[in-house]
Amino acid sequence: MDICDMADKTIEDQIQNAIRRITLNRAGDGRTHSHCAECGNPIPVERRRALPQAKTCVDCAESLEFNARVVGVAGRDTGAWWW
Repeated sequence: MDICDMADKTIEDQIQNAIRRITLNRAGDGRTHSHCAECGNPIPVERRRALPQAKTCVDCAESLEFNARVVGVAGRDTGAWWW
């Protein structure tokens, strides 16, 4: 899987998660603030207290940050010899 495939998968995942969030919001189940916007699992109370604006669990936040770094690095000319 190359960097373009990873970027495509990330975008597809984000679209699917957005559709899922919209569906949950319409269902009115009240899970929007206490559950992860990416995976739907509960966000621990400690995380919500520490970061009230948190929309994702720790695992998803780390994954999103990693993907942003990978795509960000690959999207610009770093001049590094391995690119």
